[in-house]
Amino acid sequence: MGDEAKSNSSSFVAFWTTLPGILTGAAGLLTAIATVLAVVLSGGNAGRGQTDTAGASVGYTPPAVASEPLVTTVDQTRTAVAPPVGPSVSEWATSANAICDDESAQIEALGNAATFDRRMEQLPARIRIITHGDARIQALPRPDDSRAENEIVQMLRSSAQGTTVAAQLYEAWLTGDSAARATLTKRYVQLEQEVQRLDIDLGANVCAQPS
Repeated sequence: MGDEAKSNSSSFVAFWTTLPGILTGAAGLLTAIATVLAVVLSGGNAGRGQTDTAGASVGYTPPAVASEPLVTTVDQTRTAVAPPVGPSVSEWATSANAICDDESAQIEALGNAATFDRRMEQLPARIRIITHGDARIQALPRPDDSRAENEIVQMLRSSAQGTTVAAQLYEAWLTGDSAARATLTKRYVQLEQEVQRLDIDLGANVCAQPS
């Protein structure tokens, strides 16, 4: 019995020390390892599948990604616009003369002012006509000439001062203040002459006529 057991043991050891025995053992070991890996991997996938199923059962919705607004760039071509060119001095004078000619027609329509008193009676109406005419001349486009521009400004300023003195002269005439009337008349003549001088220099000869 003992000899038989020793013989079997020797045969078992001899089998594992031979090449077929070694290959058979290695194949068995690989099979065992593959079986373990399959079990482990199938367990992980099963858990992941359960998680995905659970997420789907509660209606999971991935967060919305805000889309970037569409920005449209418009390439606008800017065209340089040249500044308007002002009239020449002679063109400005022609327009001013037309206005002054209209003023003269309105003043003549007031009637003959042969006497000083008659002229004083017409003075308020004359002041309104002259003031309106000056406003029209003020609105005219100015020449591209600094000297002419300065003369136009000075002329309009002197004319405005003249209408102010004329209004004061009318009040002095109404009150019979002869001293004030003489002083204001002299001042009015000076301002009127200044306006006439500037009008002539600018070529506005019609405006240079006494009003």
